Amino acid sequence: MNNCYLDAEAVITFFRMTGRKHIFITGSRGSGKSHLVNNMLKYMSDSFNLLQSHRTDTPQVVIKSNLVADNKEFVIGIPRTSGINPVSKGNNMTIIEDGFINCAIPAIDTHLDTTPERLFVIDELGYLESSCIPFQKAVEKLLDNSHVLAVIRKQSTEFLDSIKSRSDVLLIDIDNIFTTHLKRFLALLWLPVCQNVLALIS
Repeated sequence: MNNCYLDAEAVITFFRMTGRKHIFITGSRGSGKSHLVNNMLKYMSDSFNLLQSHRTDTPQVVIKSNLVADNKEFVIGIPRTSGINPVSKGNNMTIIEDGFINCAIPAIDTHLDTTPERLFVIDELGYLESSCIPFQKAVEKLLDNSHVLAVIRKQSTEFLDSIKSRSDVLLIDIDNIFTTHLKRFLALLWLPVCQNVLALIS
């Protein structure tokens, strides 16, 4: 099933009904994660801070933020020269920690120091992000003190599993959105209806 046109307003409504602080979007490649996040931002906030990464033609992985050096790009990953590490489950990039130290972490610190009430958007949390311990600590501090909308890779690492399992995080799996969340959504939807009925007959 192609979920690229999953209704952003419906996801936001569900998120707000749960009372969680953060929302993570996950799913397989091409499932529409970034498309959904971009549409959600149209309804969620007029002002937000962004940490954005992408793969270049080099190929390298670079990261940038509106809060650091006028959106200058910093390298956080380069191709492995010795082949793919089988333990990494297909990840063939070597982390460049300086990119996180000079861009990602300062962006989070600046956000928390100046506008913690704003939404902080991270368009990728995955293997490279799971390989930098100082960045992991910065993300945990961010989750404790602000509101986050993030795209998170559908893979298992100690860091990713830890933040996905937080009680203040709503994890939306696009691949299983209806089977995973339908019962909870219906329960939340019908609760006020049932309360009103009880009030009328009591």
